[in-house]
Formats: sequence, structure tokens, C-alpha cells
Amino acid sequence: MAKKLMKKYWWVMMLRGIIALIFALLAVFWTELTLEILVVLFAIFAIGEGFFAIASSIEASKKHEQWGLFLLEGVLGLVVGLLILSWPGISVVIFVYLIAMWALVTGLMEIWIGGSAELGPTAKSMIVLVGILSLILGVVMLAYPGATITVLIWLLGIYAFIVGIAMVIFSLEIKKFN
Repeated sequence: MAKKLMKKYWWVMMLRGIIALIFALLAVFWTELTLEILVVLFAIFAIGEGFFAIASSIEASKKHEQWGLFLLEGVLGLVVGLLILSWPGISVVIFVYLIAMWALVTGLMEIWIGGSAELGPTAKSMIVLVGILSLILGVVMLAYPGATITVLIWLLGIYAFIVGIAMVIFSLEIKKFN
């Protein structure tokens, strides 16, 4: 997405960061969360991310800018979120694999965006940081799919907290970027 488009929709990135922070706080401070509640919260998060990415792709296509990866990220978020919501008896291991795959694909896209977008150094570093953290989350979850629910909740909570802070900083940098 070009810098003019990002600047116009800086608030979408801010909202993504706030949603991630809310998810993080619920996951870290409400550790007695049942798997069912965690699954629903994550599905809502993935669906929200999907809608934001699709909206970004639509706006980018109107401006004849790169939009394909945003659309792919958005569709992936929607599919994963809806799949999780429609599969209420999902096992922990399958849930872990779905989140891991989502994190890996999203991380690669965020790193690509950070490397190719015309942004200031802080904005670039924040979106690349989000991408790297997404990749790390995906790899760790694939390497240790049998993690306990508490570890899974904390891992997702810590990830969402760091991503939330980075996305808020990213959105503020985009807003002031000339």
C-alpha cells in the first residue's frame, strides 16, 4: 500500500493494534480462559484482521497500487477465523496448527510490506518487527504443537501485546509521515 493510502487509513492500523492489545490483556490476565473462549477470541481477531486487510486491498486497487498480498492476507484471516468458529470441537493441536500457518503467512507479508513500502524508518521497523514476531510465533507453534493450554494462552497473549504496541506505533508514524 502506498504511503498516501497508509496515511489516509492510519486509524485502521491503530484499530488493529488496539484489538491485539485487548486480546493480549484477556489472554494474559484471564489465564483461566477455557479453550472454547480462546478459540472464539482468536477467531474474532483473525476475522477482524481479515476485514481490515481486504479493505486495504480494495482501497489500494482503486489507486492502482499493489493490492494482491493484502487481499490474500485478508482472505486467509477470514478463512481461518470462520473455519475456527464453524468447528466448535476443534482440538488444541489443530487450533495450534491453524494459528501457526496464519502467523507464518501473515509474517511474510508484513516483512514484505515493511521492506517495500515508502515509509519512515520507525514505521518500517515496526511493521518488520510485527512480521518477524509473527514468523517466530508460527515456527514455535509448529515445533511444539502439544503445548499446554496455559502456555498457548500466554504465548498468544505476549505475541498480541507486542504486535499491538508495534501496530499502534506504526499507525502513529504513518499518520505523521510526510
